[in-house]
Amino acid sequence: MIDQLKQAKLVAVVRKLPGNRIIEAVEAVRKGGIHFVEVTLDAKDACEQIKALINHFGDTITVGAGTVLSVVDAKRASDAGAAFLVSPHFDADILAFGKAIGKPVFPGTLTPSEMQTAVNAGAEMIKVFPAGTLGAGYIKNIKGPLAHVEMMATGGIDLDNVALFLKAGVSVVGLGSQLISRARVDQGDFAGIEETASAYVKIVEAHVS
Repeated sequence: MIDQLKQAKLVAVVRKLPGNRIIEAVEAVRKGGIHFVEVTLDAKDACEQIKALINHFGDTITVGAGTVLSVVDAKRASDAGAAFLVSPHFDADILAFGKAIGKPVFPGTLTPSEMQTAVNAGAEMIKVFPAGTLGAGYIKNIKGPLAHVEMMATGGIDLDNVALFLKAGVSVVGLGSQLISRARVDQGDFAGIEETASAYVKIVEAHVS
C-alpha cells in the first residue's frame, strides 16, 4: 500500500465534514483522480464516516484515519477499517500498535531529530506538519542529510506550491481545505472539488513525467 501511495502522491484529507455530504465529497475527489482519503478523527462520527466510505467505495479508494492522538484512537480507527494511521505528532506507542496489527503509521514530525527518531522506531514514512508554514525550501534542506526519509507533507499545500514540494523531494502530499473546503461542501460545489482534484493530479503527472 505504501508503494501505491508513493506512486499516487496525493491524499485527500477530510476534516469535520457533515456525515450526509461526505460520500459526495469523496466521490468528487475520486472522479478527479485521487484515490487515497484520510478522515480525521476530530469529528465525532469519524469512525462511522470511515465505515461508510469503505462500504460505499469498496476497493476503488483507500481510506485511512488522521489526527490519531493515542493508541485508543488508533484501535478504534483500525476497527472501523482504516488502512493507515496518521498523527500530527510522534508517539512510539501508536507506531508499535500499527506494527503489531500490520497497518502503516505516519507520525507527525518537524525537526530532523524528530524525523530520525521516528524512522529509528520503525516509521516507513513520516508526516511533515505544518509543511506550508516552513515552505518547500525547508524540505529541500532537510533532504540533504535525511535523503533516506520518506516524507508526507501536509498543511498549507495548494496548487501554487505543490509542485515545489514534490520537486523538493516529498513522497506524498496531504491536501486539506485547499481541496475539500467546508464552504464548497456546504454550497454543494462538488464539481469544483472534482476540478481541483484533477488539477492536482495533472501537476503530479507532469512531475512524474
